Amino acid sequence: MRRITKYNFKKPVICVLCFALATFLFSQRSHFEQPVKYTAQKLGSFYAAAALPEAVMVSAPTQAQTTTVAATQKADKVTATTKKIESTTAKATNKTVAASSDAAGKIYTQTIGVGGANLSITDLHISNKTGVSVDLAKELKIAPEIEIYKNEKPQVLIIHTHGTEGYFPESDGTYKSSWSSRTTDKSKNVVRVGAEIAKQLEAANITTIHDKTLHDQTSYNGSYDRARVTIQSYLKKYPSIDVVLDIHRDAITQNDGTKIKPSATINGKSAAQIMIATGCQSGSVTSYPNWRKNFRFAIRLQQTCEKMYKNLARPMYFVSKKYNHDLNCGSILIEMGSEANTLEQAIYSGELVGKALVKVLSELEVSS
Repeated sequence: MRRITKYNFKKPVICVLCFALATFLFSQRSHFEQPVKYTAQKLGSFYAAAALPEAVMVSAPTQAQTTTVAATQKADKVTATTKKIESTTAKATNKTVAASSDAAGKIYTQTIGVGGANLSITDLHISNKTGVSVDLAKELKIAPEIEIYKNEKPQVLIIHTHGTEGYFPESDGTYKSSWSSRTTDKSKNVVRVGAEIAKQLEAANITTIHDKTLHDQTSYNGSYDRARVTIQSYLKKYPSIDVVLDIHRDAITQNDGTKIKPSATINGKSAAQIMIATGCQSGSVTSYPNWRKNFRFAIRLQQTCEKMYKNLARPMYFVSKKYNHDLNCGSILIEMGSEANTLEQAIYSGELVGKALVKVLSELEVSS
């Protein structure tokens, strides 16, 4: 009987299964690659971050990212330029604001006429604030009690109760808050103007003492008391002094802050208008019995200035005050322009006033 051998099916089945599995895995290889790449990237980032804790991990930029960065950089440059322009504009604005804050007000040039006078006669106009009645024609006929001896001992004393009074520089019609109307520089205040008056008197052989003490330097208050001591000392030392001139500078400001620059054109040149001031015994002012003697000298000088130099003198200021004029019989106070005038204008006015004084005093000269 033929023997039948038993067939083993296990091996073929296993081979088929392995082949099928291999085919399946090959077809699904893309699904297995992604987790592997993701894991590798995560591991790489972890190790990089561990090595540089403050580093920011940035992947290679895409085309869109590159465009965005370029646009951002361009915008940053525009912003920087704008900030630079804004900064420059701000600086310019700050300078303009600073300049504006320094502009305090306007200066108005004016030739002050005789409208404010309430007492007048030919070539003589007075603003009488005293309430005292005065006959100008009568007073003009009486000569002042002044005797001038030329080429002799001192005849005239020039002092400055408010010697620090100064002048503004030349302007375009405005003044600045930084400008000072006072200075201790004697070449730039009323002391310089007094020197010009003294120069004219000396040139006419009228011996003159010019005291340059700044009686208001330490304090404006009490300056008249200090000036009084100075005058008394000179009168005691030189009894020959008959005339005492107190040279000041006025200040005229309107309610809106506008400064008045009183000016007149004399012989084609701009001069600061002057104002002669004298006082009298009236009201609360007592112990000033000789005021008329000073008044007669003042009105003669006022009238002479008007005849020689039209519009140089504003109306004379006649008030109930002493101004230290009770110390002798030939004392007057003269305001040489205002703070808004220039020093040059005031110096020119000093020359003109000096010449007018020479005329008045020469008429009072005593023949030797």
